[in-house]
Amino acid sequence: MPNTASSPTLTLEIAAKTDPGVLRTLNEDSIATDTELGLLVLSDGMGGYQCGNVASSITTQVIMEGLTQA
Repeated sequence: MPNTASSPTLTLEIAAKTDPGVLRTLNEDSIATDTELGLLVLSDGMGGYQCGNVASSITTQVIMEGLTQA
């Protein structure tokens, strides 16, 4: 017998904050969200490595594109 009871609605709130820390002036972390999918992607920029901010931005972008393409 199929379940005819209605499912509860789930509401998701997304909040994010990153910090460059005490040694760096540039925050190399990257965050992206898709509220329709309830998706949050965070890439740590690995401060101290060359172009950590570029790497984290590309990583976040590629993951989001891969998960949101129809």
